[in-house]
Amino acid sequence: MKGMIEMIVPILGKAIGEEEARKEMTTLLPTLKRWQKV
Repeated sequence: MKGMIEMIVPILGKAIGEEEARKEMTTLLPTLKRWQKV
């Protein structure tokens, strides 16, 4: 999971800025974890 985030953040960071990307990931994380349980 952590590795996936590290891959996504730089991609998002280029598009919307590093800070925003990190905020997005913290809001997305609970959702991603829920999906993994399904």
